[in-house]
Amino acid sequence: MRKPVLLLLGLALIAPACGGGGASCADIVDDGIVLFQDVIDGLDGLDLADVQQDPFENEDFEQRSDELDKRTAEAGCTDEELTELFTERAADLSADDTNPAGQFLVSILTAAAESGDLDFSR
Repeated sequence: MRKPVLLLLGLALIAPACGGGGASCADIVDDGIVLFQDVIDGLDGLDLADVQQDPFENEDFEQRSDELDKRTAEAGCTDEELTELFTERAADLSADDTNPAGQFLVSILTAAAESGDLDFSR
């Protein structure tokens, strides 16, 4: 199934997104949650069958992910810390009823967080 692959790609991109630049690891995870929410919101109105392109394959997402990657490296956040922080915040992700593709992505992210299946290491 293609959608779980998209999720894993997104997690791989956001994982390093949780580092410093003077910010705490918590601040960086918060920025990562905002990035995921923007991707989810971009799927609004699309059914899973309508998603022709990987929602994580766009220039804005890649640029923001790279920035978060640099901040993560600077802050030296551990995989365990990132996982814990993301798990605490995963419930903040949401998608409206008009966004079934976004709802699917939210469900995958929250299930991965709840089951401990997140891995932010590269």
